[in-house]
Amino acid sequence: MPARSIAYFIFKEEITKTMSSMYFSLSSFEITKNVLQTTLVGNKKILEVYDNRFPFSYFNVSYDEYTKSIEHFKRKIYERTIVDLISIIENYCYDVLFRIFVLNPEIIKDEKAQTTFSELYTFSEGRNIFLGLCENLVQNKLRNKKTTEMLEQIGKYAKSGYITSLKDEFNKIEYYSLIRNSIVHNDSYVTNDILKKNYPQFTSLSQKINVDHQMCVDLSQSMYALIDEFEIMYNQNVVKDNDACAIICELYIEKGLEAPAAIKPCLNKLLGVKIKNELITSSIAKIKRKIDIIQHVHYQDKARRIIQNFI
Repeated sequence: MPARSIAYFIFKEEITKTMSSMYFSLSSFEITKNVLQTTLVGNKKILEVYDNRFPFSYFNVSYDEYTKSIEHFKRKIYERTIVDLISIIENYCYDVLFRIFVLNPEIIKDEKAQTTFSELYTFSEGRNIFLGLCENLVQNKLRNKKTTEMLEQIGKYAKSGYITSLKDEFNKIEYYSLIRNSIVHNDSYVTNDILKKNYPQFTSLSQKINVDHQMCVDLSQSMYALIDEFEIMYNQNVVKDNDACAIICELYIEKGLEAPAAIKPCLNKLLGVKIKNELITSSIAKIKRKIDIIQHVHYQDKARRIIQNFI
């Protein structure tokens, strides 16, 4: 397995949860439909058959009404899945750009960012000023930007030409981000932004967009392909050993692991990297001496999350 970042594992975990939730809901509909088909007689209501017991007491429909409703709710699930998937890739962009700035402060030395007295007060309460300024800069770079613009930003700073090599996948994400916007802001009707792209299937603002299962699968696959490619240069040019150090620190703090023989398999399993013993011993030595390794320690919450889920 090629090297992966902590951000990638969170990205992967969120996609898995979203797609699993979609399939769970769809399966539940079909199972319920089959059970009701053999249970309901005539035009009886569900709550009658099940003696008004929970949860059937909230389900006052006949079998025919239920089967008609299924298609509506399926569409709503597909729409929610598209919205959630686009949010996942945007959150990945925020995570990655923040990490880029923290690990490569020289690339932002000429940037200008405003802060408030309220934020300065927060810094004085123990929050690191540099990390706070990095967060502000990420917000300035990505807030209110299109999904595709976010992807271009992280590619620029990580020196990755991943978009050029996977233009089809990039275009698909652009397409689905426009679909997401129509779902969220226009009740799933075609928008002017969609019409401007001249997609042949969309010809009128009065046209309703019917999101289906295959669109959700297509988007998730495009996201994986694009981010898989991005991760190559991101890990090579930015992350290097830094996410491994964050995992090492967390394994020591939370689980008491210290021996390289115990830590190495975890690093290989989680990040797909092979680390020298010297990196492990030096990282733990700094933690023991309470040296603030800012590029590692600030990432421990995320490190803890993937350790708990994958070990």
